[in-house]
Amino acid sequence: MELRTGIPIPTKLAKGHVLVKVKAIALNPFIWKMLASLPNFVAGRPHIVQELDHAGIIVDANGTEFRNGDLVFGAMYGVMAEYVVVPAARLVLQPPNVTPVEAAGFPVVLRTAKQAIANLKLKSGQTVFINGGSSGVGLSAIQIAKSMGCTVVATASARNEQLLLSLGVDEFIDYTRAPLVEQLRKRTSKFHGMFDAVGLPDATMYRHCASYLAPGGVYISAGGFPMTGKAFWGTLRLIFEGNMRPAWLGGVPRKFGMVTCPEERKDFEEMLSLIASGAVKPIVDSVHSFDRAGVMAAYDRLMTNRAVGKVVIEVGEKSPQPCLHFPNPLPPYDLDAISAVEDALVFPSFTAETAWELGNSLRSRLLEFPKPTVINITLANSNQLLFHAVAGSGTYPDNDQWVARKRATVLRWGHSTWYMHNKFSRGHEEEFATKYMLGESAGQYAIHGGGFPVRVKGVEGIVGVIVVSGLAQEWDHQVIVETVEKYLKDKSTL
Repeated sequence: MELRTGIPIPTKLAKGHVLVKVKAIALNPFIWKMLASLPNFVAGRPHIVQELDHAGIIVDANGTEFRNGDLVFGAMYGVMAEYVVVPAARLVLQPPNVTPVEAAGFPVVLRTAKQAIANLKLKSGQTVFINGGSSGVGLSAIQIAKSMGCTVVATASARNEQLLLSLGVDEFIDYTRAPLVEQLRKRTSKFHGMFDAVGLPDATMYRHCASYLAPGGVYISAGGFPMTGKAFWGTLRLIFEGNMRPAWLGGVPRKFGMVTCPEERKDFEEMLSLIASGAVKPIVDSVHSFDRAGVMAAYDRLMTNRAVGKVVIEVGEKSPQPCLHFPNPLPPYDLDAISAVEDALVFPSFTAETAWELGNSLRSRLLEFPKPTVINITLANSNQLLFHAVAGSGTYPDNDQWVARKRATVLRWGHSTWYMHNKFSRGHEEEFATKYMLGESAGQYAIHGGGFPVRVKGVEGIVGVIVVSGLAQEWDHQVIVETVEKYLKDKSTL
């Protein structure tokens, strides 16, 4: 492994790509296993940049939905560097309830676990078996299954029992006490689904699963599909035996499937929702420095196969502590769902006193965040300013420009700017400008979350506009929704 310095920071970005200053990189076992399997003349070439899980800060948004300064995380091959160019579609905003070190550990393991649990087609109250519960994928799978209301049985060595129980595991199995198949056969009830989160190369557990996996249940492996050698033909045989060969001819009467890490944008967004809602919490095994000694120590730790959670390399200065007071849940992405929220938040009346109370509530809420923000409330028809304030120090004139642009969008189209953002391919500004033939006036409008319409019962049209600017657009929007919901609820009880 070679450390290269003096490499220039990329300046030319392809459309749809952003420049990220990396703050943390999480290691994945399959990377070093893959490199170890490559011929020396390939694996030894210095231009192969490793790893894919990372978190960082946008330094060139390049006209995408992101803004410079946004904290993001995602996955792309070749991120073991201080600066990387990443497709915007492979990134999502980092929730304020985690640090970059914690966020970096999520992309591969969480999306893999989410896909595996989805493939098992479990229902609340059913029992799932997770092998390798202390692995990165296993820890995520446990938390997802518990959030669905499932009963979870998981394996690990005895030293990790308390960790798994703290995550809600209902029954712990120490796989070192006796052969795992023997322990599973002694159970009096069968599982509704089985997930091998480590992808055992030995197929013994699957071949005997009819003894402990209920009819109709599915066995999923996270091993990844091998492309060469005996493992390739062995995996094909398992798929054939579980899905094609009848049991009376030696087949296994339970379906066998493999899971890979999905790459669709919706999968990244669903991952973000799980983290932001607190359904899945980060578990970091160890943090290492971004130098040759630190990187080698990180891989040494990973290769012991004793890491519990993610092994992470921190780049640059230490990350700040997470903000624990972020809006929850994330706003919906579906237009009908966004519109339903707008329709539900109707004021009985809206006066200068209303704006003052609401504006102060917003400011108090936003002071809990580490970033400065601007709050603006105006009437729709007269352009009368009812409330304008700053939460925190360090806002820029740019924030006021965003306020004006968001307000203009709400007034013209009658929806929140978050609605308009999702109407046009997650903020595709060229598509937006073309649709409405805006031409040079397109810059007067912003389709980034944070502008919200004020509606009053019995009054047609929009009465006013509430704008927040300074946070990531999801949070700008959701802080308004959360605060208005609380305000209306409090008033209804008086």
